[in-house]
Amino acid sequence: MSADFKQTLWKAADKLRAQMDAAEYKHIVLGLIFLKYISDTFVKQQNKIREMVSDPNSEYFISEDPAEYADELEERDLRCP
Repeated sequence: MSADFKQTLWKAADKLRAQMDAAEYKHIVLGLIFLKYISDTFVKQQNKIREMVSDPNSEYFISEDPAEYADELEERDLRCP
């Protein structure tokens, strides 16, 4: 996670803390943590797919050129074995 992104999240959290009590705040924070988890999981899956479709020895090989398999990296239903 970049330092700029962390700083932006921290500033947003400070604003929320000032405007609501902890009982409400925790629901927002838990939601943000869940979104971060989902985002990280999606990036890991993209990396696995990138390896599969760019490896000439893989049965899922498409091309070594990233432009030719860019759409597959965004396909949310594509699963790795």
